[in-house]
Amino acid sequence: MMSKPVEQDVEGGEVGGEAPLFCPSNSAAPAPALPGKAITVTFQQLTFEVDQGRGAARKRRRAPLLQDVAGFVLPGQLTAVLGPSGSGKTTLLDLLSGRKTTGHLAPGSCILFNGRPATSGMLRHDVGYVEQRDTLLPLLTPVEMLRYTAELKQPRSTPAEVKRQLVAALIEQLSLDECQHTAIGGGLTRGISGGESKRVGVGVAMISRPAVLLCDEPTSGLDSWSAHAAVSAMLDLARLYGIAVCCTIHSPPPDTFALFHRVMLLQRGRLVYFGPNGDPVEAYFAAHFPSLRSRRPTEGISDYIIDVTSCAAKDSGSAAAHAFADAYAASDLRLHNEQRIAELLAAAAAAEPADGGQGHGMQQRMCGWLRQGTVTPWWWGLLVLLRYRTARGYSRASWLLPRMLGPAIPTFFVVTVSVLFMVVVSFAFNCMSILSALVLERAVYLRERSDGLYHLATYLAFKVVEELSVVLAVSFPITALIFWLVRLQGSVAFVWLAFLLTASTATVLALLTGALFSNLDVATMVLTSYTSSLLYFSGFLITWSAMPVYWKWYATISYLRYSWGALMVNQFEGERDVAAFGGQPVLLYFGLQHVDKWAWLGWLALFLLAFLCLTWLALTCVRHQQR
Repeated sequence: MMSKPVEQDVEGGEVGGEAPLFCPSNSAAPAPALPGKAITVTFQQLTFEVDQGRGAARKRRRAPLLQDVAGFVLPGQLTAVLGPSGSGKTTLLDLLSGRKTTGHLAPGSCILFNGRPATSGMLRHDVGYVEQRDTLLPLLTPVEMLRYTAELKQPRSTPAEVKRQLVAALIEQLSLDECQHTAIGGGLTRGISGGESKRVGVGVAMISRPAVLLCDEPTSGLDSWSAHAAVSAMLDLARLYGIAVCCTIHSPPPDTFALFHRVMLLQRGRLVYFGPNGDPVEAYFAAHFPSLRSRRPTEGISDYIIDVTSCAAKDSGSAAAHAFADAYAASDLRLHNEQRIAELLAAAAAAEPADGGQGHGMQQRMCGWLRQGTVTPWWWGLLVLLRYRTARGYSRASWLLPRMLGPAIPTFFVVTVSVLFMVVVSFAFNCMSILSALVLERAVYLRERSDGLYHLATYLAFKVVEELSVVLAVSFPITALIFWLVRLQGSVAFVWLAFLLTASTATVLALLTGALFSNLDVATMVLTSYTSSLLYFSGFLITWSAMPVYWKWYATISYLRYSWGALMVNQFEGERDVAAFGGQPVLLYFGLQHVDKWAWLGWLALFLLAFLCLTWLALTCVRHQQR
């Protein structure tokens, strides 16, 4: 699959090292041609700060995460970003990808793509981001994951055959042939290996043929073979499609690190080295810091420069760390890099009139994506989500059974007048199973939203349709069973409609809770506490007449009260309102004698709509991911 990692550097001279441990993939069928454009990323005077302290002092005290960082990432080449923990590596990638949600860019900081500031649409479509943690769907296989992403990431006008060829080419280029039909898995679910999962993540980012690929620790947790395979795959893709690749990387094997063309070393947010990989790195440190120890024969270059700079900073404190950065700031290498950045920006400016207005057209296209949010319409995104994710969930008993059996089990244990109350309660608490699925897939949702795969409304519609389809399928047999077992009276259609609306409202309430809270334990506690409190004010445990006046407002906003009350009226209205409690008719005892059951069912439907609107608002406004 992999080819020899030797590439001509921009200043001349070969960069790279030993041939990888893989066979070339010259026989691989070429991927279908898709529209694209080589993009050079440049950044200058990049200074980023975050607030410190609390209250008013928080806005006055800021800690720098990056200070005056400058560099570039060229098409067709791999750039490695090194540094100890806390040096600012991930912050740099988050800024380049536009995914940083906290902190402040200092005035003068500049990030340009072919000499232009990036639009939101451009970042979503032309910049791929492979995060350190897996954000894949465990139920899908690698080929399904790539097809699913292709349906959402590629324009709907792209022929289906082109999408299939694109996925097939990525499967071969990423050496996923053997595992392409194995479930990805994750957590306690057995699936593909960690190295294969990393390569699937690269494939997901490559579906739209991005011009820039950013990877955060693509080799973390992998053995040397898998790490080499992941980086080699990115090298092949970069050379084949002219992609500018930038990766943060930690302790790579020497032969894997040799695949990178350039190295950027950060220390406490400052630039210590930025230049060609290989011997020039060692030569730079030997020339500027002759007191440093020499590299050991078996020691890789990356391990060497991290060790000598980190040990010096650890032994002598921040002064030593800043000494490395100060030396780079005063070096000829920095002047050379600044001159190179100026040349790249000048070349980008000169290419604007020469490309026949294509650059301006690209900007217009990006602005269009910014307004639309995705390259596909909302209804297409909904169909794709249902086709791949819902269909696979429905085929798994572990996903389906908790949702189906939850409200059915109490059916066999409820008798007498409390039957209606107990069934309503069972529907309310059954929605707890939805919380874990929603909270645990949040990382996938955030990544897919950042990648521009679908609209927020599309995702919400998908979750509602996915969950309420199960509710719809389960509600009718449960209604028929309860009606037969308990010998209920009134309209069976009304009972079914009330059960359906109650379960749907509880389900959307669970979605709302999952959207509001990022921690599963907190979300479960809040939803359980809220639902339990509604039981006391639904009118069954405490009747309306016995309820304290200052708590009746809470009963008024309890959706369970309207569900249970409507069912009670359906059961006992008219001549069926028998005397049961001290000679009082049932409806009179519970304060339901004047209730219009259809009106209360309408109020229940309004609760469903209100919870749905609040869920959309929570997904829009509540940010759980702080980067």
